[in-house]
Amino acid sequence: PALDYYGEITGDTIIVFEMSCHQLAHAKISPHIALFLNLYEEHLDYYGTMDKYFRAKANITANQKPGDFFFAGNNVPPIETAAHGEVISYEDPMHFDMKLKGEHNQFNARFVYAVSTELFGCDPQKVREALKEFTGLQHRLQFVGNYGGIDYYDDSISTIPEAAIAAIKSIPNAGTILIGGMDRGIDYDILTEFIRAHGEYNYILMYKSGARIYKEVSDLPFCQYRDDLAGAAALAGEITPAGKACILSPAAASYGYFKNFEERGDVFRELVKGGTK
Repeated sequence: PALDYYGEITGDTIIVFEMSCHQLAHAKISPHIALFLNLYEEHLDYYGTMDKYFRAKANITANQKPGDFFFAGNNVPPIETAAHGEVISYEDPMHFDMKLKGEHNQFNARFVYAVSTELFGCDPQKVREALKEFTGLQHRLQFVGNYGGIDYYDDSISTIPEAAIAAIKSIPNAGTILIGGMDRGIDYDILTEFIRAHGEYNYILMYKSGARIYKEVSDLPFCQYRDDLAGAAALAGEITPAGKACILSPAAASYGYFKNFEERGDVFRELVKGGTK
């Protein structure tokens, strides 16, 4: 928790927070430097509409002043702000040599590079070197290990369809993807369309959102349903060819089945370590 470090903070300390939409919705102050990476359909069980969800996230810049800075991804709708604004494009050709996989991580790195070099005056080459060494955080397309000849990846942080699609595109030897969790009523059309267009992968659907997706793709021989993560992991161990990868990227929240996405990822890790072929 952030307050554990309160005693170490001085006037020169740079503090970086990742803020949820729920925290931002009620924020009365804004940071000196604010980043709004992207906007996808999420948390509609709470907000009801995309407009309300967007306004909660947009609150990150509501109290910024002249002299502050606001960076936004190019799929974020325009936001009126007193801060200096800069848009970073997903299509930007700037590329970084990183351990982290996927174009979405290249996009995230562009924000890091821009803030570090433009605002803090960091040496561009040293920023690139730091990005190259960064191994990422747990449950974010994290390599679990190779068991029974299968590479396993934990992407339990994935709670939207776009994240699941990005995960499977990021792993060159992807073979099987595990999808499903709490059903918050978000639109899964983009994911079902991807599934129909990519029969080269196995899809194992689970839990309530997985059941909803499975109804749309149950006619496909490469899609199967299991009630829970244990059943899905066991089936993945049976049907994923050796040399291929199995990815947990649920495209759904964990609530109702696990305490949080961290617990879901931890359970997955234990299942594949102990229950693979």
